[in-house]
Amino acid sequence: MEPMTVKDLINTSYEIADLKGFHEQSHPNFSEKLLLIVSEIIELQEADRKDKGEAAQLEELADIFIRLGDFCGIFYGALDVEDAIRKKHEKNRHRPYRHGCLY
Repeated sequence: MEPMTVKDLINTSYEIADLKGFHEQSHPNFSEKLLLIVSEIIELQEADRKDKGEAAQLEELADIFIRLGDFCGIFYGALDVEDAIRKKHEKNRHRPYRHGCLY
């Protein structure tokens, strides 16, 4: 299996969500879609808290990426998110330790 690019993740997540009826709204709600990502993060935290094991945690982690991919497909589909991530990595690489904060 070939490695999945960020663009592949976005396109596949968007396509499957659309196929399964998650894009039937004529105007998707930005906050609602963003909170769906947060809900998956909470589910990952709960899987860890309840010690459900690595398989359950990996499934929740996958859900986070899938929801994020769909979100990007809806709101940022035409933009090169992969390039933005590369640029942000480079920016972070040159920032000070802990970005200059105490935490």
